[in-house]
Amino acid sequence: NETTAAMNDATSLVVMMETVAALENVEEIAATEGVDMLLIGSNDLCGEMGITGQYDHPKLKDAFQRTIDAARKHGKHVGIGGLASRDDLMAHGYGKSEATEEVAASIDRLVWFAGWPDKIPAVLGGTNPVASSHFVFTIPEPTGVVAIVAPERSPLLGLVTRLAGVLAGGNVAIVLASEGAPLPAVTLAETLAVSDVPGGVVNILTGRRSELMPHLTRHADIDGVDLWGCPDDLLADAERGAAEHVARVARRPHGEKDRASAFQGERGERIDGMTAFLEMKTVWHPIGS
Repeated sequence: NETTAAMNDATSLVVMMETVAALENVEEIAATEGVDMLLIGSNDLCGEMGITGQYDHPKLKDAFQRTIDAARKHGKHVGIGGLASRDDLMAHGYGKSEATEEVAASIDRLVWFAGWPDKIPAVLGGTNPVASSHFVFTIPEPTGVVAIVAPERSPLLGLVTRLAGVLAGGNVAIVLASEGAPLPAVTLAETLAVSDVPGGVVNILTGRRSELMPHLTRHADIDGVDLWGCPDDLLADAERGAAEHVARVARRPHGEKDRASAFQGERGERIDGMTAFLEMKTVWHPIGS
């Protein structure tokens, strides 16, 4: 009946890849209609292969690659579990104290930007004197849908800084997460999903930038593109893609590098991330009869 069909449509079928037999049949599993995701259980799989706890073993790496290749071939998602005990794999080069400081700084940065939305009209807008019988007002308005290429070297604080500026201006964001360290963005997505952020306001993508950016920058429904985290070798093509449908573009300041320290302290408390994606609307209102 309709209820059963609706429940089936809203249900994801996830196949756990935890045995050697599953790996041997990964192509057939990925090709099975109705399967949505292949989830590798690293702990159990290592035990099956006789390499318990050896997360860097070539056999496990080969299992990851075979599963990813099969899933990509058949358009399925991939997940990897069982690595939470490996801080070195989860922290992307950060020590525990550094990671704690970055999370705290990211929270402070969100609070800083959260104070701006009701102040933007007063700071950036205003009343303009003109030599005619009119009141003239300039009012900032959001650009619309903004694609953000998140910083590569600052996968959490940099991401939060660029994202918060876009949201403070009233825009919708589509974020391309750090390619080398996507986990902070994915974790942020989980946090936003259970917060008061309306659905569809923040959309986070992970993947290879060379594959995704040509489509992202050229999409006709994208109104602005933040290229802070764009690699230098992809920058020219990204700008051409945005120009094809006249999307607004923001870049790193001249001479600025994509580095971890670029968003620390007052260097990250900048309003250019907001102003880059605000349109200034001027209204002329006649005075008197």
